[in-house]
Amino acid sequence: MSPKGYFCDICGSKKKKKELRPSSVDLNQRLCFSCEYEEKKGVDKENIHQQLSQGNSTFTSTFQPLDMITSPTNSQGSETQECTSSNLQVPFPRPIFSHKKCMVCGRFDTRHRLCSETRLRIFLQTGIMVPEGSRCCSKHLSGGVLINDEANKISIIENSTVSFKEMKTLLFQLRDMHNTNIQMGLNFDNPNTMTDKDYKRLTGLSKEQFNDLIEHIQDVRNTKHRSINTCVGLLLTKLRTGLSLSVLSTLFCMEKQYVSKAIATARNSLMRNFVDNNLGVGHINRDEVIKKHTTDLSKQLCNAGENSCILIADGTYMYIQKSSNYKFQRRCYSTHKGRPLVKPMMLVSSTGYIIDVIGPFYADGKNNDANIMAAILKANANCLFSWLKPNDIFIVDRGFRDCLGLLEELGFIYKMPHFLSKGQQHSMEEANESRLITKMRWVVEAVNGLIKTWRALDHVFPNSQIPFIGDYVRIVCALCNRYRPARVKSHDDDLLVANRMLTLAKMSNPLQKKAIENNWSQKTANWVNINSVEIDFPQLTVDELRGITIGIYQLKQAKSYTVEHVDGDGMYELFFF
Repeated sequence: MSPKGYFCDICGSKKKKKELRPSSVDLNQRLCFSCEYEEKKGVDKENIHQQLSQGNSTFTSTFQPLDMITSPTNSQGSETQECTSSNLQVPFPRPIFSHKKCMVCGRFDTRHRLCSETRLRIFLQTGIMVPEGSRCCSKHLSGGVLINDEANKISIIENSTVSFKEMKTLLFQLRDMHNTNIQMGLNFDNPNTMTDKDYKRLTGLSKEQFNDLIEHIQDVRNTKHRSINTCVGLLLTKLRTGLSLSVLSTLFCMEKQYVSKAIATARNSLMRNFVDNNLGVGHINRDEVIKKHTTDLSKQLCNAGENSCILIADGTYMYIQKSSNYKFQRRCYSTHKGRPLVKPMMLVSSTGYIIDVIGPFYADGKNNDANIMAAILKANANCLFSWLKPNDIFIVDRGFRDCLGLLEELGFIYKMPHFLSKGQQHSMEEANESRLITKMRWVVEAVNGLIKTWRALDHVFPNSQIPFIGDYVRIVCALCNRYRPARVKSHDDDLLVANRMLTLAKMSNPLQKKAIENNWSQKTANWVNINSVEIDFPQLTVDELRGITIGIYQLKQAKSYTVEHVDGDGMYELFFF
């Protein structure tokens, strides 16, 4: 008994002390008037059953619960008539029943009464039988099931007492759910129907990450055609796999029109509630980028100041269908790629964290990378120019060469690989400086490859989806920022590696001097094959190899280079000049 009131041990309803009576079956139980009356009815039926079993009746004496006593089928084969009571004790826990407060947190101001479908899902999820009329705050539920460990917060009674009608309803619901699940296809509402690997293959997120994403879009309401989980699952499956709406309609057992509406609903909700909190210069300040998303290696190679922010800019391609609008078709045709496309501009940090995505832009000659960057800075697109400060560093490729003057006028510092003059080779200094810049700039190419793992961004967009390309790219980038690790991580030896690279870049090239002195460029090379007897090649450890190659990229390529020197017999061929 609770010090604030008394509860019936059968139905759990709160009663006054004088309204409770001892049970005729168990004196330790206290029952309300209704449960006492139903119990007496059950006892009477049990006595009748025992009397019939002791006589000459064809009804055999077997043990059955009180609610399941039935009369046998008559000789004409008519259906069995049910003789039921309202009480059946089952070994499943139930919460302390109250129709006035939340069963999880006990709040009295909640107005969310659990429907039969939600109560069934909670039973399947936790094994707790929730009485009809129970209430629960919406913050404890997601997709009709309890969130995370909310079930552990429920005050429960070990055994449940249900009526025959409730048990019959439960069994019919389980049967209907089973028949529905056979035909419903992919189901994101019930987390038990798919494994964590299924979630990653379909959406690119784990089950835990998917549930975290759902919490950001509670403004979407459930309808009879789809739930919040289904909307987000459809959108992410569309982006991750690149499947058409017709195929998604088959996989999710939904009409094509409802699939299209669900994807649009999820897209708009994510743009309102999720993207702005995980992407764009408005969601992160400069100090956080400098401290958390800038590597010591890039700071040392760029000789950046303490308050200088390093940004790596590059445009990526999103291919589209050929449009019947000739003007739009001309603006989107890229002479470089020879096909229609649009170009979002990516701005990432030296760790691969995506600062912002601007665009997409047309792909004609008027919108090369340099013109796009100049337009972004002049128009203060997405408030980027207001976010930047003088002496910030831009790392770009050669496509930005026409906007370098503008960057200098605005007080920014730029780093760009050197151009190769026609008919000439890079000098030693130019080649080394280009390598230092490539060492920092490759991360933006890695990010472009990462977002293309969402296959919808790598496939050709149909004309109907062209207006939403920018939304799709921003959603994927926001997902990468929140749920994917950094592409480059800082290491304790970054400063040592950077200083060694700077030192090597300033050293002279003795091999070049020897080639000039011996006039090797004018002589025919006479390569001689050698074997292991003639040369004693040193055995190097992995750390020694990384010290020589300054990283692991060259080590990954070593296998491919080695295959070139393997002859048909599997022997390694080594030549010297």
